[in-house]
Amino acid sequence: MEKLFLVELLELEQDIKENYQKLLKEQGIYLYFRILIIISKIFKHFKNFYNNKIEKFMNVILLTSFKKLGILGDVVTVKPGFARNFLFPKGIASPATQENIEYFENQKRILEQKKSQKLFLIKKRVEEVRKINKIVIFSKSGNKGKLFGSINARDISRKFSELGIKIKKSEIKFKKGVLRTLGDHFILFQPHKDIYTEIKRGTKENKKKNTKT
Repeated sequence: MEKLFLVELLELEQDIKENYQKLLKEQGIYLYFRILIIISKIFKHFKNFYNNKIEKFMNVILLTSFKKLGILGDVVTVKPGFARNFLFPKGIASPATQENIEYFENQKRILEQKKSQKLFLIKKRVEEVRKINKIVIFSKSGNKGKLFGSINARDISRKFSELGIKIKKSEIKFKKGVLRTLGDHFILFQPHKDIYTEIKRGTKENKKKNTKT
């Protein structure tokens, strides 16, 4: 519909130019060129309107993750003005050309491979911890099995280090806070939000004198 309108507009301009050749002879060159200027302005206005309508949306590829649009490498549809005035100058996106799309598809594959390798190593660590199943930490206690102090993530991390396994404090999760009593307790080793294992931890009274807990 828009293309047909543009063609008709071009034909109208040509027709007016031809008809006003007669007007040139009758009323003079000044009036003729005045009319041509008006026609050109009208034509330019409708041409700009048509082009803006055609470019109502455009596809861009994100060079970095951007809130409400997507992550690195995603192809998204935005308004041309938003792309030209903000996304492109800020380096957030670039035109979704075939070359750019192929480049980022390749980058995505590389990232997926690295992610898979990382998950494999995490699962391997979880299996190592799972084989141990239970650790025992000695601590001084008072009446009714209440500890003098508590057993925290640092203590558990240190115990695993003695067994040859490195665990960060942030990877140890308590179900009900740090441990304050003797007996068996269950804690979580969680190196990834979706990967974890449960560890049984026993706390026994340390009856030796002058022994650090």
